[in-house]
Amino acid sequence: MADDSALFTRLTDAAVLVERDDRVELTDEFASTLGIVRATYGDCPTDKFHAAVAETFDLSTKAAAEQIDTHDVTREEFCILKAVQRFLDGATSETLLVSVGMVAAARDSPVPGSLPLLSKSPDDVLADRDAVVFVFARDCRPCTRLKAEFETVTDAIPDAVATFGVDGGNAPTIRDRYDVTVAPTALFLVDGELATRVEGDESPAAFEAAATSAYQ
Repeated sequence: MADDSALFTRLTDAAVLVERDDRVELTDEFASTLGIVRATYGDCPTDKFHAAVAETFDLSTKAAAEQIDTHDVTREEFCILKAVQRFLDGATSETLLVSVGMVAAARDSPVPGSLPLLSKSPDDVLADRDAVVFVFARDCRPCTRLKAEFETVTDAIPDAVATFGVDGGNAPTIRDRYDVTVAPTALFLVDGELATRVEGDESPAAFEAAATSAYQ
């Protein structure tokens, strides 16, 4: 706990984190830097992701790929690490890795808390199933508006249809498979196959119409 406390103090002193109203948040400066880093690595090809991790930790590309797989490292986690690295001069790899958890905990998920997160093996979850998958993104105003209306949106989905949420920044497989280029996007699957979708800043009525089209 003492080490964690010291690291938290270091992160606040470095303007990564700030305490506001009994909550810990990212500073505007750090959030801006994270956005810049995310533009480089958040959606990069797998080989570039592996190479970036290898360079950061002085590993071979093969060893980096193995570590990513073993520890289930996401691009978003790596983006946080790279952003923290810019604020903590001379930080060790261990310090950076622990910092990732602290910074991630200070950020709200773009996915509504009432929505189960889709596992990282979507084939196992979605095969032959009726389901609606909502893809959200961080720092996305339409996503925030959808979250505010989410109870109304889900009321239009039959109880027998499973619903899942996805943080699009951590789900390149889902994005690529269903050609998701807009946030938010709702994917309406019937027997595991895409039947229709709703993209962008749409009203609850659009989601209701899509649910009716797919499931009635």
